[in-house]
Amino acid sequence: MIGIYSIRNMLTNIRYIGQSINIEGRIRQHKYKLNRGIHSNIHLQRSYNLNDKYFVYEVLEECSIDNLDRQEQFWIDYYKGYLYNTILEVSREHDYNVIIYNKIPSNILLQIVKRKRLQEKYRHRTITRKIRA
Repeated sequence: MIGIYSIRNMLTNIRYIGQSINIEGRIRQHKYKLNRGIHSNIHLQRSYNLNDKYFVYEVLEECSIDNLDRQEQFWIDYYKGYLYNTILEVSREHDYNVIIYNKIPSNILLQIVKRKRLQEKYRHRTITRKIRA
């Protein structure tokens, strides 16, 4: 089956949108990688690791090979703001993909900032033990 598919978290309704000329095979690849913790999309992988039973794999639309990019872009635009996708623009100009990156979700960015601040705060501290006399 050729078309556009989605991996959806039923709790949050956040999706990963993709296209394939073999949707069934592509979904099997995603499942394999997610189950082994090696998926290339870190946001999707972390969410999956927390609650894998809430993920569903859906075919959004069947279409011809010629319309794959256009229809994938349609669905990315339709669900914009509720996506695990890091690439938000589908284009094949001059045989390479033109990409626009999705912003890091604010909660993840906040965790990164807090971790960096703690690392800086405790970087120069030495660990000492009190010795009782």
